[in-house]
Amino acid sequence: MPTKFAAWSTIGSLLATLGAAPAVSRAPATVRLDLQTLHAAALSVARTPADSADAPYVLVSIAGPGKATTTYHMPSADHWSIRTDDAKGPLPIGTLSLQPGDSIRVLLSVLEAGEADAPEESIAGAASTVALANGARGKLKAAAIAPTLDPLTKKGAHWLGSATMLITNEKGMTYWRALDCVSTCSVTRKPDTAAKTAAGQKDASAPGASGVVELSGNSATYHLQLKVQRVS
Repeated sequence: MPTKFAAWSTIGSLLATLGAAPAVSRAPATVRLDLQTLHAAALSVARTPADSADAPYVLVSIAGPGKATTTYHMPSADHWSIRTDDAKGPLPIGTLSLQPGDSIRVLLSVLEAGEADAPEESIAGAASTVALANGARGKLKAAAIAPTLDPLTKKGAHWLGSATMLITNEKGMTYWRALDCVSTCSVTRKPDTAAKTAAGQKDASAPGASGVVELSGNSATYHLQLKVQRVS
């Protein structure tokens, strides 16, 4: 017959086991962001009667992880040429490493201009990144981004629209938490964060999660499809 001490020891061990918190993963995650498709269903306002093509480009701002910021110009220092029903992509945006508790916010602004102005476009992209990093954690307003693009639009560039993404690493699991519109934009397909997101997806060949926004500035209709994929 067990002693009182042994019995209480057994009960205490059982309670400790039942009350123990589950182990929490603290694994970092590497995620890849891709511009899957930029499709022109309708072009922006023609500048001349002979203007039958758009020359779009994308300014990408990333705030995070932490206080880090990154700015991309797609294509690198030029513009694409695109006609009605043409599409560009898939194209990589960037790869980032997120520790548990990290998050990144991504702003994508699509503009169109007949001629590239690399210095002005670089300045506008950097200013948009600062506005994103300094902005509130909620939805970004068009009023916060418009001043950063004014030097371009005042020279005749068409602002077709902007959208933001939020990606998080929560206890080692990564999620695409939000796809929101900023200006002349509507979300036509929300990212599927429940299946095949970055969350727990470590197979680089897996399709990842995708979402689509429609941009409608300056009489254009563009579809921007974005993808988030966990690669490690």
